[in-house]
Amino acid sequence: MMHAEHLSTYEIVLSNGKIVDGCGNPWFWGDLSIQDGRIAEIGRRGSLHGDQVIDVQGYFITPGFIDIHTHSDLSILINRPAESAIRQGATTHIIGNCGLSPAPVDDAHFEEVHSWWEPEANMLGVSWVWRDFESYLDTTELGPNDQYMRLTVGFPTGKSSHPMTRKSGGRRPE
Repeated sequence: MMHAEHLSTYEIVLSNGKIVDGCGNPWFWGDLSIQDGRIAEIGRRGSLHGDQVIDVQGYFITPGFIDIHTHSDLSILINRPAESAIRQGATTHIIGNCGLSPAPVDDAHFEEVHSWWEPEANMLGVSWVWRDFESYLDTTELGPNDQYMRLTVGFPTGKSSHPMTRKSGGRRPE
């Protein structure tokens, strides 16, 4: 991403902000432009122009934060936009914490695993159509979802059930 000094017009410009680049550098005053839902350019304060200009009045403009300890394994199916997390700046969730994950699960252990997740286990949006990890991942990807997720497999779940390998490219969850 280049620092801009020219007069392109963007859909949205966040102006007059304290920009944190996420690389450990000190913050700096600047503008940030958005085009087609993505950051297009970063420039000195007052250098970018847009159809909609939002003066952030000195607030920080930062990259999304990683929430390393969530229990969003099922709530992401219930509230796919994950608005409470987004409003806090968390754009990536690490799920499968505390030794618990909703997959893989075999029929012999389903009732036990299901009980770990109550009351969310019975809410609208949670279908429990998966048994292997691949099917769980596929279920999380259905419909709109504004979160990136990184997954760990809970020890008791992984020990008692199916392997966690995805067929598409043999990819393993991170």
